[in-house]
Amino acid sequence: MESEGYISGGFGTGDRRKMIELLGFLRYCLHVYSWLVILSAVLSWLIGFGLVNYSNPNVRQIWKALNVVTEPLLAPIRNLLPAAGGIDFSPLVLLVAIIGVADYFIPFLMRTLG
Repeated sequence: MESEGYISGGFGTGDRRKMIELLGFLRYCLHVYSWLVILSAVLSWLIGFGLVNYSNPNVRQIWKALNVVTEPLLAPIRNLLPAAGGIDFSPLVLLVAIIGVADYFIPFLMRTLG
């Protein structure tokens, strides 16, 4: 089978385009996830300061949905970080990691493929 680039073991031009599109979609998903982390942090502050009532069913539902989405990545980071006097720095660490991957690593991969 001697189709596009398979003899040399590399990607064909169609495969490169698909990989670049997949990386672009992954980058978009990471940006959306970063906004969910920010929203979760802001909502936790609003609940903590009593500006938003947790007993409201809509607020509770949004809070639980955000926790289901963000806690799988925040909990391990929270376990690694030392106690900081009641301040949770895990969202900040996660955002820095997401920005590093989405804005530096993925574009680097896209340039090397393109």
